[in-house]
Amino acid sequence: KDPTPYVGGGWLNFRKDGPKEQRALELRKDVLVITSEPFDETCDLVGVVKATLFMQCSAPECDVVARLCIVRAPKKLRWPDLRGWSTGLGPGSSLNLCESLVRVPFAADSSGAPGVKRIDIDV
Repeated sequence: KDPTPYVGGGWLNFRKDGPKEQRALELRKDVLVITSEPFDETCDLVGVVKATLFMQCSAPECDVVARLCIVRAPKKLRWPDLRGWSTGLGPGSSLNLCESLVRVPFAADSSGAPGVKRIDIDV
């Protein structure tokens, strides 16, 4: 009824592709976000990005998007308060580096209950 939209990425619409802000999508109730601790130093990502998920779904099939984002630390901004100016945290950013969409079929087991399925995605 309310499919999760995509923002940016390497899809077929060249006007919308490339790294785009993902924070609005990450706030949706139907989106799972896993974030690591900040890296202590700069690193290079080389090679194929993969995601392994274990999931269960009561629908006959569902679409799964796996996305790797770079999350930039919130910027320190000055916000007014009742005592004058104080330092607060402004919004950071979450930009997609790569992503992949897969349609996953789910079949109920012999008891009629949906089973847990392992999904391996090349992002």
